[in-house]
Amino acid sequence: MEMNEKTAGQVKLSAEIEDKYSTRVDDSGFCDGDSFGVFIVNFADANTPGTLVDQGNQADNVPFTFNAANNTWTSNKVVTYKDASTKVNIYGYYPYDAGVSNVHAYGFSVNTDQRKAPVANQMDGYEASDFLFGIVEGVVPSENTVSILFRHKMSSVSVTLTKGEGWASDDEWRSASKDVLIGNTVTNSVIDLETGTVTPTGDVSQLDIVPKQLDGDVWKAVVVPQVVPAGKELVIVTVNGLVSTFSKDVEYQYYQGKMNTITLSVSKKSPAEGIALELVAESIAPWEDDSAFERAAKDYIVIHCPEAGKLETVMAAGGYDLASIR
Repeated sequence: MEMNEKTAGQVKLSAEIEDKYSTRVDDSGFCDGDSFGVFIVNFADANTPGTLVDQGNQADNVPFTFNAANNTWTSNKVVTYKDASTKVNIYGYYPYDAGVSNVHAYGFSVNTDQRKAPVANQMDGYEASDFLFGIVEGVVPSENTVSILFRHKMSSVSVTLTKGEGWASDDEWRSASKDVLIGNTVTNSVIDLETGTVTPTGDVSQLDIVPKQLDGDVWKAVVVPQVVPAGKELVIVTVNGLVSTFSKDVEYQYYQGKMNTITLSVSKKSPAEGIALELVAESIAPWEDDSAFERAAKDYIVIHCPEAGKLETVMAAGGYDLASIR
């Protein structure tokens, strides 16, 4: 049925994560069964946006769920525009929470154990700590699908350990047991679902954040945007049972929507001195390329093998190990 001035058409939505190199299943960055929440707010008049309220919007916290088989997002009820002419603002957030009660102070916490592995099709501890937000403003009702671009609203920190002095060989360094913790952060926050602004709340957690370890000596964690006072331990490193910490003599800031990268060299000292850390490099950049999302991820490699029985030889020539691919 075509829309006219009196017809309220159905709202059709799709979604995409801003990550340039998302490693999750679908090209959009979402997995089958993922759900985001939606609020739709009518304009007060042709040029004046309405205000998001807890209840009574055109749509109140409606979940839209992804079906990977047909690449569609569907809601648990039909969502319509007010009419064919009233513009709307559409607010989306992820992951969906049926218990949202205060749209301007929604409580959200990051996990202290982000190493926790996913169960079935659930998120791992790292992904469950992330919060995505998107808004599409001034949407004119139509039959077209409206795409919401979701952006990270928490902060992220990546810590890389490199071999310093005192190690007998690369093999000794590689075989050493290593662990990393992120210290002195507030893990609770409130989020304004109209702006996506995240504000830390409460005291510094008594538990350090356990990051997710990636391939190699790289650890990543999601952190509530905040400022850590000067002199406080930022990173706690344990190598072969020996502990050392990294801090700065100035305030350290985790910015909303950005990734902090810290590279530390680990030197092996005498048994009495233990290990020593040295800052090699640090940077702050937009949180766009994140290889830590890996739930049900699929990587495809296309190998051209013109001759039967030569696949392993062709792969070896291209630098691929058949045993490492499944």
